[in-house]
Amino acid sequence: MAGRGEADLVRDFCGPLMAFAITRIFGMEDVDPAEFDRWNRQYVHGGQVDDPEAVLEAHEHLVALAEALVEDRRAHPRDPSRDLATALIQARTPDGEPLDPQKIVGAVRQPFLIVWLATSHSLGNMLQRLMVDRDLQDTLREQPELIDASVDEFLRLDMPQLGFGRTPARDVDFAGVHMRVDEPVALVFPAANRDPEVFEAPDEFRIGRSPNPHLAFGAGVHSCPGKGIGRNLIRIALESIINGTAGMEPCGEIDPETWPFRAPRTL
Repeated sequence: MAGRGEADLVRDFCGPLMAFAITRIFGMEDVDPAEFDRWNRQYVHGGQVDDPEAVLEAHEHLVALAEALVEDRRAHPRDPSRDLATALIQARTPDGEPLDPQKIVGAVRQPFLIVWLATSHSLGNMLQRLMVDRDLQDTLREQPELIDASVDEFLRLDMPQLGFGRTPARDVDFAGVHMRVDEPVALVFPAANRDPEVFEAPDEFRIGRSPNPHLAFGAGVHSCPGKGIGRNLIRIALESIINGTAGMEPCGEIDPETWPFRAPRTL
């Protein structure tokens, strides 16, 4: 990619890299990462342009991958401490019953899309910031040891998911706002990540900002269980692209994603 001198970093790097990483983390050695990337991309794009047939086709392919993975682990279990499908198959309810087979497939299929989406979008945002902020790009090239200390600040400022929906189970009064039971509530995490009461100079990128209690991975019971893996994937990807190129700058229009995502569709 670097040898060509020009690339779409979203389609040529971010998505394919995360597809490769996810298929290997899940132990899906026989799955083509390019196909995995294509179905995830089709699912997301189909939802944005209101193409239900494209979404359904992609969904069916992702479900088929999950079903094949679960079937394989039933026949050939792996270490449940390292393999999600095996752990779910071997898990038992408080009554000693195995989990519902369809729920196991759903629990395996969901991360296929969510992990690919969150990590590839986050990385795309980071690369876009580096292109726009040439001083930051130069600093990380000159001092690559600062990349690790920069990851959380990238995540804080460039969170790709604009909002999440929640439904109160009871009436709640919070910060002077009354939320009624069953009334949809939007959680706008990127706004929280720039809260001036929490972050000094919230719109400023500060390498090694501390403390940095950003919500890119959620919080509490809704905290992302794969945040350690996700953060490391992003760090390694940043190190690879910075160490593998002499410089980066836009060579065309940056096509943005649409609500609820904040990320480049092309870069």
